[in-house]
Amino acid sequence: MVGFTPEQIIEIRRGRATFDAKLDALARVVRSIATERGHADPALVDNFLGAGWAQGKLVAVIVVIGEKTVTNDLHGATKVPAGFPAAPALNA
Repeated sequence: MVGFTPEQIIEIRRGRATFDAKLDALARVVRSIATERGHADPALVDNFLGAGWAQGKLVAVIVVIGEKTVTNDLHGATKVPAGFPAAPALNA
């Protein structure tokens, strides 16, 4: 991810971006939508919109999450190799 430090990338992958309030709202709502299978925490959705993101961007976020879910499931079922290296595992 161009423009981010390795530490920032790890933080984003963990669902936070404390170095930027608007990106943090995005990262937190993305994690909530993905982990709760579409049932995002309403407070995180309100925070996302309150941080300056438009309602249409929330729709775009959901579409991108859906795309990633489909491609991950496709890879899991077919074992077709990805054309790029896997991201390093996140430590707990």
